[in-house]
Amino acid sequence: MDFIIPNSLKKSMNVAQVDIMDTSVPNMTSPPKSIEKKINATANAIPTLCFITMCKNEEHCIQQTLESVYKYIDYWVVCDTGSTDKTCDIVTNFFKEKNIPGELFVDEWISFDKNKTLMFERAYQKTDYVLHLDADDYLIGDFKKELITHDDSDMFYFTYKRGFSNWKSTSLYKNSLKWAYAGVAHNIIVCLNKNNVVESNIFVNQDELYVDAEERGARKLDPNKYLNDALKLKDQFYETLYEDPYGLNSRSVFYTAQSYYDSKMFKEAYQWYNLYTKLKDTWIEEVFESQMRLGRCMIHLKYDVDRVITQFEKAIQVFPDRAEPYYALGKFLNVEPHNELAYKYLKEAKNKNVEEVLKKYRLFVDIFVYGKYVNDELSVACYWTNRGNEGFKLLNEIIDDDDSHFTEHKDRFEMNKKHFTNKYSILHL
Repeated sequence: MDFIIPNSLKKSMNVAQVDIMDTSVPNMTSPPKSIEKKINATANAIPTLCFITMCKNEEHCIQQTLESVYKYIDYWVVCDTGSTDKTCDIVTNFFKEKNIPGELFVDEWISFDKNKTLMFERAYQKTDYVLHLDADDYLIGDFKKELITHDDSDMFYFTYKRGFSNWKSTSLYKNSLKWAYAGVAHNIIVCLNKNNVVESNIFVNQDELYVDAEERGARKLDPNKYLNDALKLKDQFYETLYEDPYGLNSRSVFYTAQSYYDSKMFKEAYQWYNLYTKLKDTWIEEVFESQMRLGRCMIHLKYDVDRVITQFEKAIQVFPDRAEPYYALGKFLNVEPHNELAYKYLKEAKNKNVEEVLKKYRLFVDIFVYGKYVNDELSVACYWTNRGNEGFKLLNEIIDDDDSHFTEHKDRFEMNKKHFTNKYSILHL
């Protein structure tokens, strides 16, 4: 399949023709076109990996990123887009110390899609597979790369975690294929020379392996980061109405809404989420998230309680097995207060099965609104609805739990238990 650049991306040159200043700083005299496979004791070929990332002014975090991956890689390609700090020195010194060959390039910044596509081009066929992380992401856990020998897939999903959310995204790619990024922000990756790529979840199912995707990079320091993304994505939406070879149009709507929401521009976010729910050929998980975020926008915009309830019920209709809308609505109703209704929704949230949800869904699963993590908010509803014994028991279940989600609130839990004791004459259960 030929790589056709959409009109929205033709404001400068074709990706393959961009005039970018290269400064190659290899750790070896002559970087090979491919790395010979390592052979283990049982004579099985262990796939070789090239780590690739793009960076700018990441001296505060990039060493930890490199520490998280170096044990698994055989080669590296790092593309810097104009660091003025010690990022480049950290990269070259780190890999020199670890004796891992690779190349550092210093590039002119064009755009996420073009620069990241160039990054993949530079790694092409250097190894069997390419491992890509953002420069501020950390690979956590034991990455058993030998599992690849039993899976001939083209791209591999990993679990990503940020804050209270989990999602799946690809991070490992077969390096005999050509890959490119498309989109001005929240990019997608496309294969240029194979139509039906084979995906694998073998690393999603690995216990305790995930990518820590907390936002800690230099771009986070830009106070207009999300607004700038929203404006670029909005432009991309209009441009892809005319030509959309990579299916970016509806995605542009969803992430315009997300970016406005992250900018706390809730009226604009509401409009774009609402538009997404009216489009055809959308992803059902993004439809669910849009219905959820519409409810959250309504809360921020001070909509009537009945309209907020109606909106969250729409999310529940999409995925009745997800706890997120039940919990969000229950917490809102505790504040209003409509505590009897809050109790109803929070009980539903507590009864949802997070393990099944994690197996079934990819996007924005918040594990902290399932099971025992509902106890705190549910106990509040119990307190105000004359369910003293139940609420007291819920607090007892979590007050000595060593989960950090609970330990930081232990003093408040103790105080709440005293409130239950005073109101309901409960000493212990």
